[in-house]
Amino acid sequence: MSQRDPDNRPEKKPPVIELHSNHGLTPGEAFLRRLLPAAVVSAGVHLLLAVTAFLISVLMPTADAAQERQRVDVAVEQQTDAPPDANLTETMPSIDDPGVVTVADAPVMDVTVQTEVVSNEPAGTPDGQVKEKLDSLNTAGSPSDLLDIGAKVEGPGAGTIGSGAEGLSMSNQSMRGRSKSTRDALLRTGGGNTESEAAVARGLAWLARMQKKDGSWTFDGTNAGERAAATGIALLPFLAAGQTHKPGKDNKYKDTVTAAIGALLKMQKSDGSFTGNNYNVYANAIAAVALCEAFGMTGDKSLLLRPCQAAVDFIQKSQGKNGSWGYKVGDEGDTSIVGWQVQALHSAKMCKELKVDPKVLERAMKFLDSVASKPKNSSIACTFGYSSPGARPSLTAVGLLCRYYLNGWGPNSPGMRDGVDYLLKEYPADPKETFDMYYYYYATQVLHFREGEEWHKQWNPKMRDMLVGKQVKDPNKPAVDGSWDPDGGQWIGPHCGRLGTTALCLLTLEVYYRHLPLYNRGTGGKDILDGK
Repeated sequence: MSQRDPDNRPEKKPPVIELHSNHGLTPGEAFLRRLLPAAVVSAGVHLLLAVTAFLISVLMPTADAAQERQRVDVAVEQQTDAPPDANLTETMPSIDDPGVVTVADAPVMDVTVQTEVVSNEPAGTPDGQVKEKLDSLNTAGSPSDLLDIGAKVEGPGAGTIGSGAEGLSMSNQSMRGRSKSTRDALLRTGGGNTESEAAVARGLAWLARMQKKDGSWTFDGTNAGERAAATGIALLPFLAAGQTHKPGKDNKYKDTVTAAIGALLKMQKSDGSFTGNNYNVYANAIAAVALCEAFGMTGDKSLLLRPCQAAVDFIQKSQGKNGSWGYKVGDEGDTSIVGWQVQALHSAKMCKELKVDPKVLERAMKFLDSVASKPKNSSIACTFGYSSPGARPSLTAVGLLCRYYLNGWGPNSPGMRDGVDYLLKEYPADPKETFDMYYYYYATQVLHFREGEEWHKQWNPKMRDMLVGKQVKDPNKPAVDGSWDPDGGQWIGPHCGRLGTTALCLLTLEVYYRHLPLYNRGTGGKDILDGK
């Protein structure tokens, strides 16, 4: 990612008993004839096992667990339940627009990937080959499917949301909205609709077509070399839609997610950071968020526990003395960089198996204090600057999301209230404004967590419809169909291109169910979804 300031805009048969005669042989000869084949086979098998053991001991190199994990090659498994070119699109009979589709959601089974998975099948859609893969979240169902989002999930460490094979094994309970039982109702109550979900479907199909054979993605902007960031940010919309690397009914993007996770694990170095052109704090954080979310959704300790903890540990040791993060380990940086680090640490913190140092979070809070200022008519320092005080819309959106996660600013907090008022006044959701997905990605999350009239009337309808309207919908141009043109801001569009813009547009349209709110607005009380 660039270093630029973002605000510079068969039937069973009975047994058969066969009788054999010795055909004139003596008892001894008959015995030898029966025994000899078995003896020969047994000797051959034992010889083969001995040779195999010798070769393994000589040829297989030893490595510690971290090195072995880095060589994990998670690739696409052969689909056996449908022909390779099966049509995954189901047109809704009540809607004339053929681009609006509905496909069942993606429940998963509690199966852990423990060994190397090898396949000759390419990841995503092979380069040069076009397949239409429109998948959508199921918008049917009834409000009764909505769980009490403040309810405790029983079980050791994590619960299984949904029923049987239909559930996600949740380590991170803030992501329970992605499960079958809650997603549809959260979509409706949050303000999503059929058109927004169809846009998500088209966008996921486009991302799958853009995936490289090694499971990675690349930016089509100036940051083309940052494969870890591109792969992480492209993986996140699939995870938000309930797609994981575990097999399950209607989990149509399992292969895409499996290959993407494998690509990230190969990019991760022994110190927990990720490879790229050079050290990139954004890439490390985005990749960490993706892996932590995959872990939080599946609880797959054998594959993801160590990589996630290593990524978190690297972020923590990289923090500067003033609580920020810079472009080198230990350097001091700015609010923009801090935003992604906080998202990564929060994703890890909500997973009970991962360890996050509270002192790191405290130092990050102090940095936010140092760049905060008071807007007019407010007694709360709730607007934020780059590396010093000075209100800017994009950085205020970043700072408010960090305050929500770090300082506990709930929907009724004066700081959240006044900060949101500043955003709505200075940079509302307006198609006439500069299309800046860096700002919209953060601001949409903040407004969603603020809820109330600000979300339901002033922000969500305009943002939702604007994104749906800006999506490219042209089946005759598969290279762009389902994507968004690079935005007009000075951050995502120029540096991350169509891929980065599309990923953030999808995450913004998935905000209804991507993360459950940490608070119950009705009582104003803290309702942290950590199983307590």
